[in-house]
Amino acid sequence: MNRIDFMQSYNRVVMPTNVSLYDRDRDRIVVYYGRVSSEHEAQLSALANQMQWYDDQTKYHPNWRVVEKYIDEGITGTQAKKRPAFMRMLADAREHKFDLIVTREVCRFARNTVDTLVVTRELKNIGIEVYFVNDNIWTTGNRPSNDIWVKKTVCKCGCHFRRDKWHRNKNGFTYGYKCYRVLNNGSRSSRIKDGIDDLDGFCDMGTIAGWKFDLMAYEIFRKLAFDFDSLLDDVYSNYVKNDTSEAKDTKAEIKRLIGVIQKEKMKLDNLTTMRMEGEITKEEYLDYKVKVTANIETTQKRIDKLQQEDLTTQGNSEHQFSKEELGGMLRIELDFTQPIVKRGIIDAFVRKIVAHSALEFDWYLNLVPHAADSGFKEVTSFTIEYESAHSYREMRGEILRKYQYKNIVVHIYA
Repeated sequence: MNRIDFMQSYNRVVMPTNVSLYDRDRDRIVVYYGRVSSEHEAQLSALANQMQWYDDQTKYHPNWRVVEKYIDEGITGTQAKKRPAFMRMLADAREHKFDLIVTREVCRFARNTVDTLVVTRELKNIGIEVYFVNDNIWTTGNRPSNDIWVKKTVCKCGCHFRRDKWHRNKNGFTYGYKCYRVLNNGSRSSRIKDGIDDLDGFCDMGTIAGWKFDLMAYEIFRKLAFDFDSLLDDVYSNYVKNDTSEAKDTKAEIKRLIGVIQKEKMKLDNLTTMRMEGEITKEEYLDYKVKVTANIETTQKRIDKLQQEDLTTQGNSEHQFSKEELGGMLRIELDFTQPIVKRGIIDAFVRKIVAHSALEFDWYLNLVPHAADSGFKEVTSFTIEYESAHSYREMRGEILRKYQYKNIVVHIYA
């Protein structure tokens, strides 16, 4: 392989996958679906309670805008075609009158598993998500990210970001962050290219290189002047107060995880029954079984780890760190000479980051107590020029050429 072929194979854009996955916190146009069966007359009298339950769900999700409630009363759920409200909802879905269907549980949506699978697949293909609340199932299947920049960063349009593999080079992958509105609705250029004249609802946010978040954090925390003695007093006070409560928290978490395993085992039993009765195919059964079994194994490993940690904690319960020992550990944690700021520090001190563009950001810091996102004031701003970015990349053993970089503006709020 010559040099040109080598560079082309390693230095190229990697297109993101699963673009249809939605951000849980974005604004949603929501409808509810409910059904009360004719098999139990008492269910009809409970309809008011069911509707109250849906109203409560709306209160829990301020980003939901409910536009319709589809209710089939006194109708069996054996076949979808026998439920008029359900069929009307599907017709409205095909006209894209909403993007999220919320229903209480799978059995309220359809008694027939085949119907459920067929309908949810059709809805997914046209961009409609279904949320089964009691079963905690979202049909797009995306999971909350543990990435610190995904958790902290919000686009100017109000949507969150998703981390994607962006470029590949000889050292592996680099990552970029894309706004969910861009992923869901397309960028301005892509909409024009596809012949879409209506440009409402699009976001022009570009992809943000992951290393730039680390660069900003490095520059910000080097500029902060911590009152170390005061900080140590607070840390030691909290340590002494919370030391006795950790064991109780661990036991409560173990109990919760045991309950999770029991629910997963019930799902496995239900899947087996459905397969034996021919309600799902062998392939579907094996696919579901692998996922449920993996959840059980992962949860059990978490229980084992917590139990081991609990035993270790009990063995060390007679020893408490002195204030001097905690001070030594705190100095290590607050060492901002390294290029990557520890994620725990970012999680503790950064409330949120608002991206106005790929080159301008607001950082909201928890330097003083705030009851909510209100009350923050801009305390300073600065520009990260090429020389600083170049030096930072060199610290990480990476290269930055001048034509590859544009200045980044950072506003600090506290």
